[in-house]
Amino acid sequence: MYNYGFKGLRIVQWNWNRPPAQAYYYPSYTTCVELDIQVCLQVGHTSPLIPSELGRPIPNIDQIVLDFLDLKIIYVVI
Repeated sequence: MYNYGFKGLRIVQWNWNRPPAQAYYYPSYTTCVELDIQVCLQVGHTSPLIPSELGRPIPNIDQIVLDFLDLKIIYVVI
């Protein structure tokens, strides 16, 4: 197995049926800022059996950016 040294946190918000801007995730975002690692969020369609509302970039991602100015965010667009 290869090790390229990448570190980050992937949040799959539809698994918990919580939008990514919910305070539930804020301790994780704070830790990412403290450790200087990125967070990966999927935006767009989730799956046929799950509503896509949780993947809407606005207002979900906008609020995270405003609350965590130093957070590095990777968007996976589906």
